[in-house]
Amino acid sequence: MYFVNFINILRVGFLAKKQYVYVLTNSFVLQILYLLQQNGYISHFVREGNKSKVFLKYVDNVSVIRGITLLSTPGQRMYVKKNVKMVFKKGVLRQGLFFFSTAHQKVIVLPANFYSLGGEALFHIY
Repeated sequence: MYFVNFINILRVGFLAKKQYVYVLTNSFVLQILYLLQQNGYISHFVREGNKSKVFLKYVDNVSVIRGITLLSTPGQRMYVKKNVKMVFKKGVLRQGLFFFSTAHQKVIVLPANFYSLGGEALFHIY
């Protein structure tokens, strides 16, 4: 439940050009926040109890995040086999990062052109 809310709050935050957003966090969401910070999609985040204050990143008043596509929802999980190419919109596939949940690690970040690992596709950020 936290994960879907987190993605929606992040999407609304950057579309509304907010400086920061508050999200409810658990260990799974904290791991995703850390990976987003590492890859330069958010500037930083601060934990405040069971919530986190996420500071969104802007360059020349334009959001670094151009879009977020939620791939797997609680009602419909999306699993991807190894070496399967995922096709969405023309041109969008070559940009951004895919976030996967695998059996080997909790969350893995893959560039959009890397397909040698399978698992549950969580979301695509570009």
